[in-house]
Amino acid sequence: MYRPKGPVEAVRWEDTDECREIMARWFEKYGDVFETDGPVALIETGPEFDDFVRLDDGDGWVVRIGDGWTVMTDDVFTSCYEELP
Repeated sequence: MYRPKGPVEAVRWEDTDECREIMARWFEKYGDVFETDGPVALIETGPEFDDFVRLDDGDGWVVRIGDGWTVMTDDVFTSCYEELP
């Protein structure tokens, strides 16, 4: 059994102008570029950032863990993490 070692940064992807702006600023903070294909977020997750995960509007969370990005469904994310007050 594993537990998170510490807090993570996460944003639930929704295809809105506000969410796109939040994601763009967040990715820029780490020197990365946030990309979309219409309502689908394209998240680079490979070790050399050659692998993309397609995340449809409202289908899950983009999570910053360590030095990389990952994607989690609502069920997985909410079973692993809870929002800090």
